[in-house]
Amino acid sequence: ITGMLNDFLSLNKLEEEDIKPMYVQMNFVAFLEELTHEVQLIKRVNQKLCVKHSGSEMIVSDRDFLRNILRNVLSNAFKYSHEGDIVLLEAEVSHEALTVRISDQGVGIPSEDREYIFTRFFRGHNVVNIQGTGLGLSIAKKYLDLLNGSIEFSSNLNKGSVFTVRVPIEI
Repeated sequence: ITGMLNDFLSLNKLEEEDIKPMYVQMNFVAFLEELTHEVQLIKRVNQKLCVKHSGSEMIVSDRDFLRNILRNVLSNAFKYSHEGDIVLLEAEVSHEALTVRISDQGVGIPSEDREYIFTRFFRGHNVVNIQGTGLGLSIAKKYLDLLNGSIEFSSNLNKGSVFTVRVPIEI
């Protein structure tokens, strides 16, 4: 219930307020470690998060926006994965962008649902028995728009999905 309430509050804030990114220099490796600890509350006990990082450790971006984006995508990766699955987060920092790939081995996204996946309140027809609001990816997309970033995905039904987040940064 708390997660759902937070989703509604985030969406309301994004839609009703003039929110602007607050860019700060941050250690992205330390940020990933913090995020790893946070998602321990999201994942099921026997699921695992594997994190890989390459490139610079220091970036300039909005810390809270990045946390919201990655937490929402990771939440879906765990939610739609099976017991015992591994979710992989691969981050690469280059001079112009942060690229984060989140891969799961879950239920996948049916082809007929893919065009709606970032639409508010949309939930795939194959996940009706899994709890959720259909807000996570639309919230992530709104934060990415504010950072001039992008999100793409590929998916294979019953084999999993890969979401790729790209955010322009300074190092």
